[in-house]
Amino acid sequence: MLLLGGGFASAATAARLRLSVPAHVRRGAAYRIDIRGSFSRRELSGSAFLISLIQFAPRACQATAQRENAWSRRTNTGLQFYLAPGSDPRRGRIGVFERSSPFGRSDELKALSLGSRRVCAYLYPRFISAGAATSPIARAEMTYRVTRK
Repeated sequence: MLLLGGGFASAATAARLRLSVPAHVRRGAAYRIDIRGSFSRRELSGSAFLISLIQFAPRACQATAQRENAWSRRTNTGLQFYLAPGSDPRRGRIGVFERSSPFGRSDELKALSLGSRRVCAYLYPRFISAGAATSPIARAEMTYRVTRK
């Protein structure tokens, strides 16, 4: 794993992901999660597909979003797939397509409860569903904490 600007990214391919999140967020306050990334067209087998989620448990991200989802269901630990609000993770609508490289996005969320959080981001070479065996071409993770003050 290679440390890039506060997030982790895979060095196995040319694809890259970088996360930026405030280290501390006040409960009730708005905050941003920034994702920057790049990929090469030769790494894709469709359109680049980005999945990012928030864990409500202070543990390392799983190697894939599919494993993250399965672990959450098995342990009844909450996840928030925030890139497609209101979508159903069981139907595979949990991410967004990235059409060009490099790309960047900034999403604003509101911190509703106290505790440690971890953002897990995965860049896939094509659209995937919850049961897909496809591995990401890049991934990144970063922690933050929601506090009273």
